[in-house]
Amino acid sequence: MKLQNINDEVKFIEKEMMETLDNAKPKIYNIVENAAKNYYTEATKHQKNPVVFGENNAILSIIEQTKQGIYHEFSKLLDTNSIGFTNSNGEYKRWEWYNSKRICRAILRI
Repeated sequence: MKLQNINDEVKFIEKEMMETLDNAKPKIYNIVENAAKNYYTEATKHQKNPVVFGENNAILSIIEQTKQGIYHEFSKLLDTNSIGFTNSNGEYKRWEWYNSKRICRAILRI
């Protein structure tokens, strides 16, 4: 029962972290877009006829890939399946592995 409670708590925490990340998504995207726009404006300042930032499809495509890549990396960081424990031997085991071993031991005791 305690193991199930811990598992439920971990799932709840993971859900809250992902909701927080989803709420931060527009801010993350704005940071990337503003940084790219500022850099592009500065870089093209001395060009005779620069392409307007919003019309440069190559740059816009790179920005979109960057935004999605950053969001994906944050998602991976928040994935509780990668959370684990270091045992007394210094060996790292993922939460999923640890949880399944505990369940197997409990079943064998029945």
